Amino acid sequence: MKSNKDHKSELRVVVASRNLEALRALRLFTVPHDVAGEAMTTGGLYRLLPGADLVLVDAEDLLESEISHQTLARILRESGIPATPSAAFLDSPLSWQERALAATGSVEHLPRRCVAFTSLSGGVGKTTLALDTAVAFARATGLPVLVTEFCHGASALTALTGVEGSLYDAVTQGHPSGLGTWQGVSVLPMDFTMVRLIPEVQVRAYLEAQIKSHVLTVFDAHYMHSVLARVEHLVDEWFVVFAGGRPDTVADVPVLQEKLAERKARSTRLVLNQKRLGDGLASGLDPEISLPWADGADHFDGRLGARLLEAIYPTFATRRKRNASPRPGLGLARLFAR
Repeated sequence: MKSNKDHKSELRVVVASRNLEALRALRLFTVPHDVAGEAMTTGGLYRLLPGADLVLVDAEDLLESEISHQTLARILRESGIPATPSAAFLDSPLSWQERALAATGSVEHLPRRCVAFTSLSGGVGKTTLALDTAVAFARATGLPVLVTEFCHGASALTALTGVEGSLYDAVTQGHPSGLGTWQGVSVLPMDFTMVRLIPEVQVRAYLEAQIKSHVLTVFDAHYMHSVLARVEHLVDEWFVVFAGGRPDTVADVPVLQEKLAERKARSTRLVLNQKRLGDGLASGLDPEISLPWADGADHFDGRLGARLLEAIYPTFATRRKRNASPRPGLGLARLFAR
């Protein structure tokens, strides 16, 4: 794990709320923290933002001064600073502590996440994106990351990584037989012919244990795979992938989105992969993430994965970029000047 010695020793919290219960709830934090300032105007909050690690803000409590509520909301959204209304903070103070710590670049405090790259069609790049995301995470954090697949035929993970184990081997014979390591990533391929012979409760228990022992778990999943159905409730975010130049995958998107909505998926994002210049097939769709056609994507250098990590850990990724700036104080000024 990478050292955290260069990060700040305490969290700097800015309060822009009249809710005294929220202030009192800060006492539940388990790390040193400081209320760096309280603001009752939009301009006052803006001036307190540089160096802030967490903002408690109730917009209705702020008088408009110097900048508009709309401009302030955009600045907060783009700054990478975790910001929350007091009511949401009171629901789970410690989860906001974790988000604030993660946003400072304190990688050991990143919250555990399970995400799935999914589609109804093959060949859209799910496996490549899953592996590249895991590689990017491993290189950036040094934390445990797992990629597993839910397929019906030959294992794409084995083909791309050379890992020969399988979920069946891991469940029936233990980790050394099934769980492999590739570029710092735990890899768990699937042999569907064999894994469907294992009682459902064993498969679910094993996968749940693996998710708990890795900070990030990435599913490469054909929807709806029968084994995936056993653990879909553990997925925090679904990335619905479709491909440029593939009208069949474009047509699949609304069908899959409806299926996920019916099964009450927690969060979904639309990913256009292999986008080419002039590709008009995505008309009518609004992908949140567009990834260009990349020669050598299967070299797994983490370029595509880094883009996807910004969606999985937005505050961590944004703050890392801001902290890497040679003149870190300019970020908010540029936003304000827009």
